Amino acid sequence: IFFAAKADQRALLEFLFSSTDVRAFESYSEFDQELREFRSIDELAAAFPIGEDRFGSGHAILLQLWSPSVMRELTISRLALNPDACDGHTFRHQIGGGALIQLYLGGVHDRTVTSVAKVPGCPVLPEAFELARSGYALKMAAQTPWQYELQEGVKPVRSGRRNS
Repeated sequence: IFFAAKADQRALLEFLFSSTDVRAFESYSEFDQELREFRSIDELAAAFPIGEDRFGSGHAILLQLWSPSVMRELTISRLALNPDACDGHTFRHQIGGGALIQLYLGGVHDRTVTSVAKVPGCPVLPEAFELARSGYALKMAAQTPWQYELQEGVKPVRSGRRNS
């Protein structure tokens, strides 16, 4: 769990794709579609705006990382949907397995860097840190009853408040 802007996310993804055996999948497919695997940053960027959180939710990109060296097999399940409750859609897929790594990326929304923060000590990666120092807010997507101080006085916020 961390705060990361575009350059931070690209650096992390470059490392994952070039230096590990992980394979990246979307957590859930779009309605009535197969589950997508992303084999490069370019493939991921064609599907999602890396480093941008269009809705400010902290959940701009939801990925599951699979390492074949850790877990031999993974499961892709087809989920039946109620078309009356899902605008006529009848299925979607999800990935499952006990050793999958969840990588949920927020990003920049307006002048706020979002994160799926649920624990104290959430790191701020370099580009996100520079944005926070220049006046951007850091927003934890998950509502939590606590706040904590980050280095050099940058504070995450739980709502639309700006850092001061």
